[in-house]
Parts: sequence; structure tokens; C-alpha cells
Amino acid sequence: MYHKMITKLEEYQEEALECEPLVMATLLHPAFRLRFFAHCWLKREPSARSLLEKNFNKRGAQLVGIRERPTL
Repeated sequence: MYHKMITKLEEYQEEALECEPLVMATLLHPAFRLRFFAHCWLKREPSARSLLEKNFNKRGAQLVGIRERPTL
């Protein structure tokens, strides 16, 4: 019985770790951040870091574009 439960839990965990919004929410949560990935899923920490950097740079570019627009 427990083997089935653990197998199902691992399946759902893998599915959740593939979901970018869930990963970003975990990375941005003040109690978890990137340390949580380094502690729980060491192999996934580099991909989580690159996802965070990608979204940070994307948002930074959007903000630069907003600042450069002329105001009416």
C-alpha cells in the first residue's frame, strides 16, 4: 500500500516540478527561495536558477521599455 502511495506522490511531484508557474512561486516565496531547491532537489537547482534569471531579465527588459516611452 505504501509503495503505491509513494509512487503516486513521486509522479505528482515530478509533474509539479515541470510547471514553471509553480517553480517560480516557490522561488519567489520568502520562506523557500532557491535554497529550498538546493536542499530538496539538488539536481533541479541549476534549472530553477536559470528559470529565475530568465524571468528576471525578461521583466527587467519590460521595465526598461516602459521607462523609455515618452509620456504624453
